[in-house]
Amino acid sequence: MKCVNNRGFSATEALVGFLLMSVMLMLYIPGFQSEVLRLSRLQAEMHQWRVFYDLVKLKLAKDSQGETLRNRIALYNVQYDAITEFDCDESQCWISFENGATHHVLLEAIE
Repeated sequence: MKCVNNRGFSATEALVGFLLMSVMLMLYIPGFQSEVLRLSRLQAEMHQWRVFYDLVKLKLAKDSQGETLRNRIALYNVQYDAITEFDCDESQCWISFENGATHHVLLEAIE
């Protein structure tokens, strides 16, 4: 089939392709951004739980010293979210961070 007027055909194709790509990106970018934010929140929470685990392990160690615990808390305050409160007793441990996150665990005897 022979077209008489095909001067603007490639420009029209390019415009339609550009519009389709724009619509696809318009639908893709908000979902991608929300996943990136969710991943960063989960990473921050994972770091908080890792810090909490290390501090509890250090606190409950038989040969643990208070100075070692204070040094470790100072090191974690530099690397991660600042720790506002950390304490353990015989049955539970808790920690709070400067951003408002708190974690609490009950200790059980494992035999």
